[in-house]
Amino acid sequence: MLFCLLSLLRPTMADFTLQSMGISNETIHCPDYNDAVSSCPQETAIFYFSCCGDQNMYCCKHIQTWIIVSCGVFVGLILLISFAAAMKCICSYRRRTKQSYSFGNTL
Repeated sequence: MLFCLLSLLRPTMADFTLQSMGISNETIHCPDYNDAVSSCPQETAIFYFSCCGDQNMYCCKHIQTWIIVSCGVFVGLILLISFAAAMKCICSYRRRTKQSYSFGNTL
């Protein structure tokens, strides 16, 4: 597992080729470096950029994946906590009023 993670972190041959030509691999040129119609700014902690549109000629801003995942986990935890609190209230009410926990007709 560690080997797989380390192999993802090492620079690729394309990075070395771009650096030897004096081109920063952090700047994206759309559609490519030789005939760029637009250049994207460098990515930030919140946004990243990619080429999009007809023939990938325009620069589009996207939200980082980790922010989307973090928001999803946060919303999931809030829903889970809300469900647990609602169940605790229901069970506590039934215990105080000495009602049964079955929801159907029992004999």
